[in-house]
Amino acid sequence: MHSSNTPHSDARASVVLCKDRRARAGGRGRSGVTVTMRKVFMQMVWALACTCPPTAFPQAPTIEEIRTIEFKAAYFDKDQNRISNDSLPKTVLLRIRLIPGSTFGEVTSLPIASITARIGETTRLDLEQMRLEIERSATTLTPEATKAGLAIAPRATRIARLGTFVYDPETQKGMTSGFRSGARGEAFNLVYFDRPSKLTGVRSQRGMKGTYSVEVKTAGFHFLKAVQETPTSIRVAASVVPQDIYLGITPFGDMRK
Repeated sequence: MHSSNTPHSDARASVVLCKDRRARAGGRGRSGVTVTMRKVFMQMVWALACTCPPTAFPQAPTIEEIRTIEFKAAYFDKDQNRISNDSLPKTVLLRIRLIPGSTFGEVTSLPIASITARIGETTRLDLEQMRLEIERSATTLTPEATKAGLAIAPRATRIARLGTFVYDPETQKGMTSGFRSGARGEAFNLVYFDRPSKLTGVRSQRGMKGTYSVEVKTAGFHFLKAVQETPTSIRVAASVVPQDIYLGITPFGDMRK
């Protein structure tokens, strides 16, 4: 590294030059000193601009519509620890059913899609194939959701949550399931919005408080993540697509034996 190329050395050289010129000027007045110091200042700014790289500010990730999902199915116990048991099915049947007009509650429709997933292997879910049926089924916020404390703007926005229902393909026994980030990550709901909107409010259930601060800027399918802030409270917000998506499956007690 050559010190002659640094901004500080250029500035020192300019100051020395200024002093020499002022000595030779022999009292030519303050105006000459002012002009010279202004030149020194401009030289310092120019030196800094030429030698310092521009600062790169991190950009917030863009939350875009989801068209397909690739996930791995895996088993977890009630404490969210991953489990492996030879007696559990190696292949499961995933059925997608809708919860129109809310992010929670009971399903009111027959399955709109059914796919087979092998445990531990990547499975692809094509949302575009379901779009037409979901667009027809989505509704404005239900009275139950409004009563629970949720609000959406614009009020005419129609939504539908995609519920995941997993079954043993041989016995047809059901198992609880949901999308999650990584093997021990946050829980996600997959929700369709028919327009850009904001879903807000506070919902309390069984001693837990859920604060919704969801904003989607495009119509379509979006992940809503639930982040636990305290032992009794979670915050729900829109999320980018996680790098590693799992379909977490919790078998019922008699299936874990």
